[in-house]
Amino acid sequence: KLAGKSLRQGRYNADFRVMVLSVKHGEGEMRFSPNPDVPLDPGDTLIVAGHRGDLDRLKVMMSSS
Repeated sequence: KLAGKSLRQGRYNADFRVMVLSVKHGEGEMRFSPNPDVPLDPGDTLIVAGHRGDLDRLKVMMSSS
């Protein structure tokens, strides 16, 4: 569901009130302060910060995709 979308399109901050700190592309290196316009690939890992309830809502959304 998120693959092919950029961080900006995912609206993590606006919709979930979480901040994406870094993105790990597959088995590659961790990218800190990621460019919000770079699309996500399948298998990417997001490192996010936020309040527990907001993180839980994001987790539920990502689990249902």
